[in-house]
Amino acid sequence: MTSEEKIKFYFKKYIFEWLFNDISINLTHQSNFGAFTLICCAIDAFGGLYLGCRKTSRDTFKGFVRKYFSKECSNYIDDIWTDFRCGFVHYLAPKSQYGIIRGSENPYFQKIKKQYSDREEERLVINLDLFWQDFQEAIRKYYNELLEDEGLKRNFFSRIKYLVR
Repeated sequence: MTSEEKIKFYFKKYIFEWLFNDISINLTHQSNFGAFTLICCAIDAFGGLYLGCRKTSRDTFKGFVRKYFSKECSNYIDDIWTDFRCGFVHYLAPKSQYGIIRGSENPYFQKIKKQYSDREEERLVINLDLFWQDFQEAIRKYYNELLEDEGLKRNFFSRIKYLVR
């Protein structure tokens, strides 16, 4: 199998069929935390494929989002990493003062102020449906670039040997 055939096989079987299907099932059944966790774990994996093996998870996650996600999403990368990705992966929920909404009528990101007796805090809320769409577009952009770029292929194959045997 050529390197291009291996890439196409990997994406067809593991990403476009298995991963996308599993996230879709979670979304269909209103398993919002499950869907968000799977997306964040996938971004971790794709960040490693994109940048290669010699970077931290934070660097690869943020690097992938900055390169392939919408500008709007990139603007919130620190919140997404710290409070959503780390919250879901390590604590099974977004960290304090953060939340998820659904529905195309809602904005992608919104800041909500919460007033306490002694302070005011801002809460970032992410629209999971729009995050899912952005994720799918990011994966397709990466996939198309990967098929054409030798440097991306080197990074991909240096990492993929640890993921799929």
